[in-house]
Amino acid sequence: MLVLARTIDPQTGRSVLYGHKVTAVPRSLERAGYLLDNRLVKRGYLIYSRCVADEVRACLERLEDFSTGSSILVPYVVTDGNLITSRWYMDAGLFSERFADALSGR
Repeated sequence: MLVLARTIDPQTGRSVLYGHKVTAVPRSLERAGYLLDNRLVKRGYLIYSRCVADEVRACLERLEDFSTGSSILVPYVVTDGNLITSRWYMDAGLFSERFADALSGR
């Protein structure tokens, strides 16, 4: 998501995500991963200067274009045209189904 958020359309000067509905790893999950790693594993969980969700939201047309789903335990994917986004590895099954559907034109 950060690659897409940081990719600028040269014609508009805005992120390629501008005008699309998306999802990404929620701040709460990113923070939990960092805290667990810091206390239990201590392997230097990579955290960016800004939370992924915050950076993605900042490049969208409207704040409502970002959603996190009802629960991190329930797979969640957002499809907007040919853009398919998910939050984390637990969404992989649903993401792959949507991706396969998009490839087959369904």
